[in-house]
Amino acid sequence: MVIPTQYRTQAADEKACDLVGVDDFLKVMGDTPVRRIASDTMTLKPQDLPEKGSTIALLSYKF
Repeated sequence: MVIPTQYRTQAADEKACDLVGVDDFLKVMGDTPVRRIASDTMTLKPQDLPEKGSTIALLSYKF
């Protein structure tokens, strides 16, 4: 399970922030499945993990 945490959001000033948006990260990860979570928290259970490989969990960011 990959949970991206350090990326630019709309809360950052694009000219003053050297982070990139999460979409750039997702492009690099290629065909890795993405689970979009409609919350800024999640509960992770063993059965939520893929049997093999990785999954990206992308949480919502509240502004």
